Amino acid sequence: MGDKIEETGSRSYLSPVTVHRSRLLRLGWLLPVTYAAHVFEEWRGGFPAWWSRLTGVELSVERFLGLNESALALMTVGVVTAYMARQLRWLFVAFGAVAAINAAAHLVASAATLSYSPGAVTGALLWLPLGWLILRAGRAELSRRSFAAGVSVGAAMHAVVALLALLGG
Repeated sequence: MGDKIEETGSRSYLSPVTVHRSRLLRLGWLLPVTYAAHVFEEWRGGFPAWWSRLTGVELSVERFLGLNESALALMTVGVVTAYMARQLRWLFVAFGAVAAINAAAHLVASAATLSYSPGAVTGALLWLPLGWLILRAGRAELSRRSFAAGVSVGAAMHAVVALLALLGG
């Protein structure tokens, strides 16, 4: 989809028409908002203790909140950057992939352990649908290469988060 970038002197900005036509741009702002809701559910549901019981690795509430605070800040900066720089729109796909993978992991973990994985509700109701919608929009609006880069980076980001949680602390 060809975005209409308006030029004013040396500055360019997205026209209202571009934002209206781009599902990625309309859905992207939901990523940090739904992430905050997801982390709140994980924290209130006792995810660090649940994770520690599941893996045998101590994950303190402080480490859990610190990791998620940093991740939320990076996601927010990434989303703002992707809005501003057309060539970085694949970041929406990366964060959408993280959301979908994380939601699926919560649901699989709940089923496998026959227990509530804190985060499964927002995962099922917010992150799985949002991740799917962003991936669909990314496939329609981005080049095959940009889409693949976004999915690959998103899978790698989720793997890094899981590894950091497995390191405990």
